[in-house]
Amino acid sequence: MVSEDHGESAQAVQVLQSIFSSAEAGSLSKGDFDLVCKLLKDAGNTTLVESLMYSWNEGLKKNKVESDKASSVEDLLESVRYKRLALLSNSMEDFLDALSADLQGKEEDGERLAHRWITNAISSERQKCGAVTGADGAGSAQDVQVEQNIINLVVDFVLNSGRNLPGIIFASCRVLYKIGAYDICHPLIDKYQPPAPSPLWNKYIDGRQVLRMTRAGGEVPEYFKDVFEETDHYKDLFCEKPFKYFEVVPHGGVAICCLPQLNRQVGNIQNQTKSEIINSDVALEIRGSILDRSFRYCCRSVCPDIKLGRLPKRTEITDPDILKAIENNDPRVDRARDVFLSFDPTCNLSCPSCRASLRIETGLQRELRLKYTDDVILPLLQGAEYATMNGAGDIFTSRVCRHILEKVNPVDYPGLKFMFLTNGVLLTEKAWADLAHMNSMIRSVSISVDATKEETYNILRRGGNFKKLQENLLFLSRLRREGKLDYFQISLVYQAKNFREMKDFVKQGLSLGVDSIKFSPIGHWGSYETAEYMKQVLYPEHPDFAEFLEIIKDPIFKHPAVELPLSW
Repeated sequence: MVSEDHGESAQAVQVLQSIFSSAEAGSLSKGDFDLVCKLLKDAGNTTLVESLMYSWNEGLKKNKVESDKASSVEDLLESVRYKRLALLSNSMEDFLDALSADLQGKEEDGERLAHRWITNAISSERQKCGAVTGADGAGSAQDVQVEQNIINLVVDFVLNSGRNLPGIIFASCRVLYKIGAYDICHPLIDKYQPPAPSPLWNKYIDGRQVLRMTRAGGEVPEYFKDVFEETDHYKDLFCEKPFKYFEVVPHGGVAICCLPQLNRQVGNIQNQTKSEIINSDVALEIRGSILDRSFRYCCRSVCPDIKLGRLPKRTEITDPDILKAIENNDPRVDRARDVFLSFDPTCNLSCPSCRASLRIETGLQRELRLKYTDDVILPLLQGAEYATMNGAGDIFTSRVCRHILEKVNPVDYPGLKFMFLTNGVLLTEKAWADLAHMNSMIRSVSISVDATKEETYNILRRGGNFKKLQENLLFLSRLRREGKLDYFQISLVYQAKNFREMKDFVKQGLSLGVDSIKFSPIGHWGSYETAEYMKQVLYPEHPDFAEFLEIIKDPIFKHPAVELPLSW
């Protein structure tokens, strides 16, 4: 700071210290108390404010202060915290705008405004201190110290405010990350969290991942670098999914990407029409984030297309509707093209990995779901190319799913193809015959099996019928050979109770002539207590992990039909 500030600060601090040292019986007189308040109120620069606050706190350690006076000073200190932050960039307005946005739940705006304000504050303080940035863009030690001091003030304000201010915190973490203060940044980003769903929610999730990598000395992948820094990684990439995909979940919410990857819903079939959902404000915002190349709603640490580099370049897009959207920078769509129905949890099984007990919807709940189906789901399928169901239960147990299959036909729903996800127990030859009016619309069937031995099956597919399932698998195999199915898949959720059957599962799949043998790690859907779940999931610390690794080294798992993602 400039020398005049140092003189003023030293004089004020001396006065404050003398007040405390002369206080009789460890208490402040009214006159001295008023003088403390005046010094705080009149403080005209940040050094003075900091020194006064430090002296006040030190004084409190040595002296008793009447509770009413202490409370009054604490209230005053709250206002001083605002003041000292504003002094940094000579702009109370910028700071209050950021604070207001955060408090109103507009965390993304709060983060943007706070980062601008912090950047301006740093620039202002550098000029005061004469800190110099090198030609290569690297700051001097003094430069870094200025940044650190300012962030300390911001963080102190947040911690003392008693409020969750995720936008301001994340803006601070961006600066902390830049100057390498990872140990300060990490606990902040672990402690504070914006309410879901919001773009900043995903930034916090991704930020934790980036910090773990950085603190461990690992290389941060390019797709992660825009979490705290600037990068042009996404400028030439595109994601078609939000322009095509619509998923309906059990409570009626609609998403235009897999929920774990986006964590935001665009509407709800219980209170909105098809037209209100497909181009809702949220849907337009999400598609707009792809068009503007920011991908700000996407969770980098969860999305497999981002992590595995599967996003196409804009120059590789051939779909006419998508090309038109890019050319016109238009996030609107006129139809749902790929519909994923996960909206009815009714199922004839109660697999431990999925649920604790049997769920069969009846009565009013089922009637309401049937109404939503007629009002929104069937119109949504008009013009769609694909419909996948049921991601939450079983098609052949669900009255709602069967209602859809009864209603659709190739004439009224031209071009629509279905992909069935089912446990297969009720998909008998008779059930197939009952769908004769729409058999040609069934493109693929995926059967969740989870075991090759009946005793294992009875544990993991509670309520199932192993022998009936084997008959149905042979029937579906025949349909595939006869060309009545385009795609046939069997799947197994690998876990501690069945991983030793994985090799035989591949053999069974190959004997059935399936197109895909899919393995998935067990997920934590709340059906297990965490301690029990950790006994089932295969991770490096699990006692069976070495044996699991040895099993999957077998060359049979290299077969082109095998899909085997790992869980760690």
